[in-house]
Amino acid sequence: MLLGLYGLSVLLSRNPWHGGFLLASYGAVLFYVLNYDPGDQYVYFLSTYVPLVAAAAVGIGALIEGLAQWKFFAQRGWARIAALLVALLMVVVVIHPALMGRLPSLRSGVATFVSEDYQFPVENLEEPRRLAQLHLSPLPDDAVVLMEWRDLYAMAYLAYVEDEKPGISVLEALPRGNDGKLPASMVETIRLALAEGRPVFAALRFRGLAENFELAEAPYGYVQVLANP
Repeated sequence: MLLGLYGLSVLLSRNPWHGGFLLASYGAVLFYVLNYDPGDQYVYFLSTYVPLVAAAAVGIGALIEGLAQWKFFAQRGWARIAALLVALLMVVVVIHPALMGRLPSLRSGVATFVSEDYQFPVENLEEPRRLAQLHLSPLPDDAVVLMEWRDLYAMAYLAYVEDEKPGISVLEALPRGNDGKLPASMVETIRLALAEGRPVFAALRFRGLAENFELAEAPYGYVQVLANP
């Protein structure tokens, strides 16, 4: 933060337009983040690091430049050595905090620095892929599949990125603001898919399915949506 403030002051004095633009961009991003209030709001603060890092980089450059031009070093021909040492010190300052937390992970092969495991199991990174493969294999190539968001990404990656079944549609059954049940737009999407003759499956018996459709058990824990009741 200190390097960022120093860098911003240097930039404003040397090039007011660039400094003002950087300050305005930071303010715009921060204004948006502070007025956006989802449950994981803290994630959106990550974007504010971009202008901060840019300002800190200017501060580091100005610090190296200033020390290299200091008479004590310049008169003794030590300017380049001083600049190199300060640059190395800055590298250590930036890398050291992250490196200390990641060295044990490099030794063990497990991302122990990840504190949240709700998205993927850090000790078994192949597990989401295996489960996605297991659940993707029995599905018809033109199926419509309703899933929870946590399971959706691995399945979509195999289907679309690795081109295993690009014809299927992997949908999040309960998007934000759904009040715990299928939204009307999803019910309409399912009806359109059935009308087109596409098979529809759900990973769970999501609330709202039984109210709008006939259901049947399917392999691998799926529920097949058959038709209107």
